[in-house]
Order: sequence, then C-alpha cells, then structure tokens
Amino acid sequence: MNQQNAIIWAFTDEQAARLTGLSVQQLRNWDVSGFFEPSFAAENRRSPYSRVYSFNDLLSLKVLKTLRMDLKCSLQHLREVKVELAALGDIDWHNKVMAVLNKKVVFYDDESGDYFEPVSNQKVFRIPLHVVQSDMKTAVSDLWKRSPEDVGNFEKHRRVAHNAEVISGTRVPVRSILDFIEAGYSNGDIVKEFPTLKIEDVDAVRQQKVA
Repeated sequence: MNQQNAIIWAFTDEQAARLTGLSVQQLRNWDVSGFFEPSFAAENRRSPYSRVYSFNDLLSLKVLKTLRMDLKCSLQHLREVKVELAALGDIDWHNKVMAVLNKKVVFYDDESGDYFEPVSNQKVFRIPLHVVQSDMKTAVSDLWKRSPEDVGNFEKHRRVAHNAEVISGTRVPVRSILDFIEAGYSNGDIVKEFPTLKIEDVDAVRQQKVA
C-alpha cells in the first residue's frame, strides 16, 4: 500500500461513526473497555486524532454494530467473533456469508460450501432436506417392491389384515380382490385400484374363486 492509499484508508473516529452507524461515544466506549481498539491508536487517547481506524476496522465495526445493537448478541460472544472478523482478507469478505441464530454467529463459506461456527471453527452439520425427501421416496418405493416369488401367491401373517389371507408381499386381502371381481371389474381396473398388484395376482384370485 503506498502512502497516498494509506492516508485514504485511515479514518478518524468521527468518520468511522458516520460510516458505521455507531456514535463517536460508542466507539470510544468500545475502545476504553478493550472490546474494539482502532488499528492506529495513540498511547495517549486524549491527544487529537488518537483514534484512527482502518478500512477493515470499519467493516468489522459495521458487522459488530448490527450484531450488538440490532440482534442483541452478547459482548462475550462478539469478542470472539471480532477476532475472526479481523482475520478476514479481502477475498474472505467476498466468499463468506454470516448468519445469526439464537444470537450466535454462523459463517457460510461460498468457496467450500461449508457452514462453520467461527469461534470454535467447527463445521455446522447440514441436513439437505431435498435429499431426505428423495431418499425417503426411494425407500418407500423399495418397501413395496415385491420379489418374483410373491406374484400370484397368497399368504397369511398374524399381524397383517387380522390374519386374513393376503396377496403375497402386500397387505391387500384376497377377499377385497374377490369383491372387485364379483362387482365386474376387469383385471386392469383392479390393478389400477391396487398399484402394488400385478395382473397375475388378480388371475390367481380368479382361479381360486373358480376352484
């Protein structure tokens, strides 16, 4: 950084207040308490222009103002967040998004696609809901898949349909299929009513009825 840029990117407390939305008094209180000290601060704070802020200071102050004044995050938590903000480079300010939940800060790193809690640097466990939905649909579909040996056969299970005879691999009572047959439904119509069945299942029930 050349001398001209160094002058341009240095700001008095009054300029910092105007740019960040904090009051001059608030900036001074944060400095005195040790919460946020200017990057270019004179040892004697009573001397003129003893508090000079860098551009990165302004960025951090703007964020901290929102977190503290608007979102009511605790100063203890923000002391830790402040350290992480100070360590951010120009590219980081482009790649990261900050979120707040229950007054706790979480960062999203656009470059890596990770969410992490800045204080402990632990990654935030993510559950992509669209994946959960897709996996569940697949699982449900697999649940109702029948083996070839089931098609055209019947079985009884004590906990299925009150021990009534059902189409193997399903919970469809044979009696229900018989009712549709006696009502004049075709095999195709019955399969439409019971998508887990095959034409061979209905044929087997018809043959049982004849027998």
